[in-house]
Amino acid sequence: MAHLLRIVMIHGHLEGVVELSVDGHTNICGTNASGKTTLQRLVPVFYGELPNKVVPKTRMKFDAFYLPHRNSYLVYEYRREAGNICQAVLTRKSEGGVEYRFVAAPYRPEDYLVEGEGGAVALEYAQWLGVLRRENISFSSKLTATSEYRAVIQNDFTPTPGIMPHGNRKDALKLRQLAAQFSLVKPEHRIRHIEKLVSAVHAKEGKMDTLKTMLAAIFEEDGVELPVTRIRSAKAREWIDQMRQSMRLEPLQRSLAKLHDVDRELADVEAALWQLKPQLEADRHRIERTLADAEAEMGTRQEAFDAEKNAYEAARDDLNEQLSELESGLKQTQRDLSDLQAQFEAYEAADMPALERDLNALPQKREQFEQLKSHLTALQEAVQASQARKEERLRELGEALARQGEEIQGLVDALNEEKAAHQEAHWEAQRHLDARYQTQREEAEADFQERLNQGVERLAALKAALSHSGPTAEESEEATLVQARIDQAQSDHNAASSQRESQRRELDSLKRERDNAEQAHADARRTLTRAQQTSQALHRQRDPAQGSLRHFLRYHLPEWEQRLGKVIAPELLERRDLSPTLTEQPSDDLYGLVLDTHLIEPPDYAQDEASLLAAIEAADDAVVRAEAELGNCEKQLKRHNERVQAAEEALSQAQLAVKRADEEVEYAQEARRQCQARHAQAQRQRQADHEAALEEQQAQQQALRDERQIALDKLNAAHQAELLELKADAQSQLDSIDRQVQQYKAQFTEQKAEHKRQCEELEQAFDEELKAQGVDPEKLRDTRTRLQQLDEHIRRTAARQDELDAYKRFMRVSWGQRKPELVEQEGRLSREIDAAQRKREAHQQAFKATKAAHQQHVAAFETKRRESHEVLNDLKPLLKQLDELTLTSDATPQQEAPGDVTERLSRTRQALSRRAQERDTLRKGCQEAESQLIKGASTSFVDALESERAQLADPDDPRALLPLLGGMLKLLEDQQQQLIQQGRNLSDDLDKFFTVFRDLNRRISAQSKRLSDEVADDLRLDGISKAEVRIQSTIDELGFWEPLKLFAQRYKAWRDSEQTLPSDDYLNALADVVDLLRSDQQYSFESLLRLELHLNEGGTDLVIKNDRQLLESSSHGMAYLILCKFLLAFTRLLRGRAAIAIHWPIDEIGTLAYHNVEKLFDACDSNQIHIVGAFPNPESDVLLLFHNRYLIDRDADDPAKRRLKRIEPRQSRLAERLKARHEEVPV
Repeated sequence: MAHLLRIVMIHGHLEGVVELSVDGHTNICGTNASGKTTLQRLVPVFYGELPNKVVPKTRMKFDAFYLPHRNSYLVYEYRREAGNICQAVLTRKSEGGVEYRFVAAPYRPEDYLVEGEGGAVALEYAQWLGVLRRENISFSSKLTATSEYRAVIQNDFTPTPGIMPHGNRKDALKLRQLAAQFSLVKPEHRIRHIEKLVSAVHAKEGKMDTLKTMLAAIFEEDGVELPVTRIRSAKAREWIDQMRQSMRLEPLQRSLAKLHDVDRELADVEAALWQLKPQLEADRHRIERTLADAEAEMGTRQEAFDAEKNAYEAARDDLNEQLSELESGLKQTQRDLSDLQAQFEAYEAADMPALERDLNALPQKREQFEQLKSHLTALQEAVQASQARKEERLRELGEALARQGEEIQGLVDALNEEKAAHQEAHWEAQRHLDARYQTQREEAEADFQERLNQGVERLAALKAALSHSGPTAEESEEATLVQARIDQAQSDHNAASSQRESQRRELDSLKRERDNAEQAHADARRTLTRAQQTSQALHRQRDPAQGSLRHFLRYHLPEWEQRLGKVIAPELLERRDLSPTLTEQPSDDLYGLVLDTHLIEPPDYAQDEASLLAAIEAADDAVVRAEAELGNCEKQLKRHNERVQAAEEALSQAQLAVKRADEEVEYAQEARRQCQARHAQAQRQRQADHEAALEEQQAQQQALRDERQIALDKLNAAHQAELLELKADAQSQLDSIDRQVQQYKAQFTEQKAEHKRQCEELEQAFDEELKAQGVDPEKLRDTRTRLQQLDEHIRRTAARQDELDAYKRFMRVSWGQRKPELVEQEGRLSREIDAAQRKREAHQQAFKATKAAHQQHVAAFETKRRESHEVLNDLKPLLKQLDELTLTSDATPQQEAPGDVTERLSRTRQALSRRAQERDTLRKGCQEAESQLIKGASTSFVDALESERAQLADPDDPRALLPLLGGMLKLLEDQQQQLIQQGRNLSDDLDKFFTVFRDLNRRISAQSKRLSDEVADDLRLDGISKAEVRIQSTIDELGFWEPLKLFAQRYKAWRDSEQTLPSDDYLNALADVVDLLRSDQQYSFESLLRLELHLNEGGTDLVIKNDRQLLESSSHGMAYLILCKFLLAFTRLLRGRAAIAIHWPIDEIGTLAYHNVEKLFDACDSNQIHIVGAFPNPESDVLLLFHNRYLIDRDADDPAKRRLKRIEPRQSRLAERLKARHEEVPV
């Protein structure tokens, strides 16, 4: 029997060479921490456990502890199932870790050791390989991975989920060759996961995952099939998307039909733009020409206005200069008059008439002076004077007085003549002023009256225009044309509406015919589907599925159709989990019941071969006939669809015509409304202008009347001022003459008084002289004083002769001649200034009117230019937009566009806006349609779409893209049947996947009972009355299981229905499944089952579901024995039919009750299990149960070192009795 023979450690953790024979039950004794368990850990490593996994994490790694040197070796000598003895040699890698080699020979010390001075020494690794070569001993290549070693020793090359496979195919082949030479089992056997079982025994834990893994190996050995599907999630999702895409054909067709309507509207809009473009260009050229003409005319008007302005400014400057000169002359004249007046007043203040009078009287004064001087002499000589002298003197005085009187009278007479001349001159000047004033007044009144008459004429014209402010002839003609346009548009609309209704009735009739064709097509398709289903069912009967009950009956029970086929349920025939077999003595009874099946007609699902072939032929003929009928119905339906499509196209065109007619009516009505509003506004503006002009003219008339009154008042005031000045001057001259006359008269009176006084004084002086004979001194002084005063007066008056001459010249020239001239000049200048100011005002008014008229022209021109520029500014970008558009149309260009440029601009904007909206709608619709079209589409379909798009002149043009989408949609229609067949193939595979899961569910239930039976017979423990393993399927807990079952139902419903396309429920169910199925999903038995250990301990039912419950199920020892009870069954099932013994490393086995240990040993012996035990007591009776006994003890020479040595136990009386009992047992 194949098994591990011994373990040899060379220069390992124990010094020297240590051999541990394990050929049979083996035990290792030793104190605590002596290394017993350390040796036990080497057993799982032999079966393929990861070396570092057997070493506690708190210690050194496996290689550092067990293989501390370069010449350290760990040798497993084992017998293969084939009978030969081999070695598995573990050495240490130079970089750390463990590597493996197989040697095709038993262990020999001389192959590893040489004698040295200190004893036996192991060879270096290369030396050891050299020895093997020299001895011609076969050995394997070096294996660096534990997984490779495990695959060879267990002869297991099953891929493990989550672990990379063993290199490439070449490496895998080498491993298989090594396994054929060095595996523990024969090539037809394998002991997969046995290392997990051995580790579980040693660890005394038996993790549930470990048990499930071992259970999975049992299922594999029994040939249970794991669910496998060829479905790839990505491919399935792609098919679902493509099928959804195909199912979207009808809504996509409706969407594309709507998009075609949008495209027709867009074409209609572009046709309108195509017609509007030349009209707008003509509008632009016309406006540019009109604007250029207006600018030229405005330039001419501006030049004329500039000339008028220059002439006005020149005349204004001349008038201003003339006025300035006149005003300057007036001011100078006024200054001269003021100077004359001041000079006159100065002379008045100096009393020049008195001076003249004094100068004129100067001879008399001189004569008087002489007289007074003679009088004084006479007074002084009065005493000597005689009467004659006195008389003579009196006579002289009298003569002098008479002479002076004559002189003064002569002066007075001259003054009176001068006064009369002045009065005559004043009267003449006043008559002249009056005549001139009357002439000027008449001229002014005539001028103002003429201007007032002109204003009256303008007022009459304005009032007449105001009373006739209705529409103009041009406006009336325009209103007539606008109304005619509305009438024509309404007529066209009525005709288009009538045509649309006719097209709609025709379309409804064609749709009814198409519905009848669709119904016939649907009936033909249902007939074909039923025929195909019948044919397929018959073909499945002829060629049943491998492993099904029908397949078994067909090939193992001839003529079963005439017996069992008449009574068996049809659904059982397709099941593959019934494990049918035939009894040794076949009979017609069924569980003891015999029926006369000759009276039962064979059902359709169980026909004999001849009937089946005939039915298949008839079914195939029915399929051919149904396909032909379906083809004919498809042609008819296609023809009706084409007629409906053409009618829909015609209706769309009619609807577009109605829409265009509606727009034309709206445009015409809007044009009328704008025309009426424009005319009303023009009439209101004309009336307002007339009213404003009338009001302004009335104001001008009143201003002119006020100006006339002011001018006349001013003229009268100037005339009165001149008269007043004239009178004042004349009166002043007369008063001056009168004052001179009075002065002369006063002078003569004074002379007479002086004469009288001198005569009286002379008489008095003579009388007194006579009386007193002498002269009075006082009188002499008085006479002398008067003489001095008179002398002073004469000198002073004579000294002012030049002043008097200047005064006379002033009065004669400046005052008498120049002042009247200045006064007349002042009046004339004032009148000239007034005339110049009126003339300037007239010029200003005339220029103001010219300027106002020019400004009106400029304003009108600016308004026109602004409006023209606004229109051009609107036109140019629109024309640029139109130039950038590629517009083509079959429409006839209009010779003259209706409406004005504003309407055409509005039409163009609206058309461009509609075009943008329609293009946007079309673009979005195409994008949405394309999105729906490629949603879930195959790569080739998307590539074809992109290729066709790339060939478009403008791939982004939705109008170019729309036919392409229609073509691709037609392609999808043609591919729909192929896609449906792909879906059925996919669904069949997934349905088979479901069937395998369903069968596996049943298999798990069957295996649960089998394993429970195995456990129940292995090991009977005291206190354990029941022990079984229950395996529960976790398939029901898989996330995709319920969706998968629902999918199977939905698929069956689709398959059994007459519908060509699957339902949304089916696709949703399929999508749910593929979303949960990973494309690389691999299922293991461990993941598909749940393990429960059921036992009854001491009358208490225990259910162990997890590791914690397993460890807590009983006392430590009993829990371990319970574990062993289950592990025995797992061992047998994992080992299968391989003739090998398995080693169980059981630590602290001496702590178990002896009678239970005996039962465990008996169970292990019956199951070819060798126990490798370990416990500290070398005197235990349990030691007698082991074939090989070892003790780890301190070296006698070196207590710090430990040695492994064989021992023999001391037998107790109990052991002797046991030995005797064993000897009594017959062999």
